[in-house]
Amino acid sequence: MTDGVTSKVTKQNYNKSFRRFLDHFHMDELELLTQVKENPRHTESMIIDYIKSLIENRNLSHGSIHTYCFAIFHFFEMNDVLLNKRKVMRFLPADEGAREDRGYTHEEIHEILGFCDQRERAMVLLMASTGMRIGAITALQLADLSKIEAYNLYRITVYANSRKDRYYTFCTPECAQALDSYLDYRSRFGETLEPTSPLIREQFDVRDSFQSKRTKPMSNDGTLRIIKQLLKRSGLRSKNVKQNHGFRKFAITQMIKAQMDYDSREYLVGHRHSRGLGVNYDRTTEEDRLQEYLKAANHLTINEENRLRQQVTQMKEEASTVNALSNRLSSLEAIIKNALVNSETKTALAKELIKTGIFRPNT
Repeated sequence: MTDGVTSKVTKQNYNKSFRRFLDHFHMDELELLTQVKENPRHTESMIIDYIKSLIENRNLSHGSIHTYCFAIFHFFEMNDVLLNKRKVMRFLPADEGAREDRGYTHEEIHEILGFCDQRERAMVLLMASTGMRIGAITALQLADLSKIEAYNLYRITVYANSRKDRYYTFCTPECAQALDSYLDYRSRFGETLEPTSPLIREQFDVRDSFQSKRTKPMSNDGTLRIIKQLLKRSGLRSKNVKQNHGFRKFAITQMIKAQMDYDSREYLVGHRHSRGLGVNYDRTTEEDRLQEYLKAANHLTINEENRLRQQVTQMKEEASTVNALSNRLSSLEAIIKNALVNSETKTALAKELIKTGIFRPNT
């Protein structure tokens, strides 16, 4: 069913979508292929009927149905069945409102966090501070995270097992703190944290030591269900904000506000196509991308107190730099004044000016 698909996440999505198609007609793969061989045109009618049911019964949008169709087309393509895809795709609903949705706001995410346990808090802040797709979360292992102590944040390798889709990004100190708290919670209840342990695991009963030690990674359906329940509990389900993609849009919007370098931003959120030839020719260093991310760290922080604390820290660093420059200028002024009084200090003045780069002797 998913032969020829390299991405693990795509395989899972295709499997789920195609299974729903089979369940709709109450048949298995063999029965479907038998019908196709007898009447290929009937298969197109089946897909069109299925599209209509998705519109009428489930009220799905153009994008969602488009994903279902590609899973179905892939199955027939791998079984050498030719379909008139263009004809089938004409029955999709109009692609309306794609540019009208927005990302979550700081206030909305703060409200969602108020209904989170430790695991849910880690998930929400992970998406909000990195712009990571929700499907990438289930594949993350502890080995994919490395702490950058100087800034108290994590470097995260996304899609680590995919050579094609792999990239790295960073999270905010606020998110790093939530992840540390969640991992400490798991460790306290008996789980042995290994490099291969999932970053986000299935929930466990703290009274059952066997269950807490038996680590099971979250499924894609599980992560989707958690976000859906959180939005329901917080009363923040909105037609103007896409349930999961709203966190990604929030992150990218905040990065733009922070005036991050375009190529670094596109890399850190896993955009490949928009970077064009840059994918092959961009050799920006990890340190440079980290410095670009730090520009947006305060914008990506949700808790107002944490945001203000970061602003104070930044202001102190800037004040320290200004004071150092002021002291340096005062020293130079003193040297210059002494030089005007005592010609013997001219040599010292010249040396100091050369040291600061203000004056360069002819070579």
